[in-house]
Amino acid sequence: MKRLLCVSIIFTRLILKIPSMEYLNIHGEKFFKLIGAELVDETVLHSSKVLENELNENSGALVVVMANGANWFAQRLFQNFENLPLHIEYVRIESYSGSKQGEIEMVSMPKPEEVNGRSVIIVEDIIDSGKTMDFIQRWMYDNGASKVAIIALCRREGTLMETANIPIEIPKGEWLVGCGMDHFHEGRNLGCIYSKVK
Repeated sequence: MKRLLCVSIIFTRLILKIPSMEYLNIHGEKFFKLIGAELVDETVLHSSKVLENELNENSGALVVVMANGANWFAQRLFQNFENLPLHIEYVRIESYSGSKQGEIEMVSMPKPEEVNGRSVIIVEDIIDSGKTMDFIQRWMYDNGASKVAIIALCRREGTLMETANIPIEIPKGEWLVGCGMDHFHEGRNLGCIYSKVK
């Protein structure tokens, strides 16, 4: 399933007029459902196959999960590998404050000796501008990673990163919640992706 699933800005505005559209209120802000559970499930299945291919091609790969946002997505992925012992580490990068992007700050990373000489597979919820992921990739290569692959649930339109294996594209300017993404620390558990009404 390599089709490109793109949610356009025009389509996003049209579906707001549908009376049955589902809404949520979080911290006084109204959100509408942008990506339903069926498409999320398809994407998780697609990403599981990508992860399986990476693990088959790179024995002993280190799987790195971007906390906290990618935890939901990662747990869904790992359900398909319950009989395969994976080496999983967590990376914590602070690059947001409230609903505004800020400077990248490294909070926690794997030990350099865990990275050196190994293939690294990074699991992320969304690739935005690509700056954070570029920072992580450079850190991994600087500490001896032989290869760095990225698996993400969705990507932002216009991202600078190579995103051929990330099917869902989100329009610029959409503030998202659900599937690991939050609005002031709430909504990560939601099984659909919602966007804030403007």
